[in-house]
Amino acid sequence: MTEITSKYADFEDLREQAIALRRECLGLRQIRDRMHIHNNDIPGRLVKGEPAPRSQGMTYDQIQAGFRLLIIYVTKSADLYHRVEGTWYGIVLGACPATG
Repeated sequence: MTEITSKYADFEDLREQAIALRRECLGLRQIRDRMHIHNNDIPGRLVKGEPAPRSQGMTYDQIQAGFRLLIIYVTKSADLYHRVEGTWYGIVLGACPATG
């Protein structure tokens, strides 16, 4: 029997390496670069059936919740600002000597 001596002959070992990299949340391009594969189709075949890495960003609902908190925070800080401003005017005007 003839032994195939090709760069991609040991598909199962390559598949295990690719799946390990995929589980580290690497994309197909990063897997290709790390494994020094020059064919764009091979990484996709190696990780077939393995779920794609999850996005690390925020979801739409999380972003919207953040905006709601920001709006509440700004509204309350404006109220606090007006209270401090009123207190400041009371202190300054109350400390001025009466002229007369």
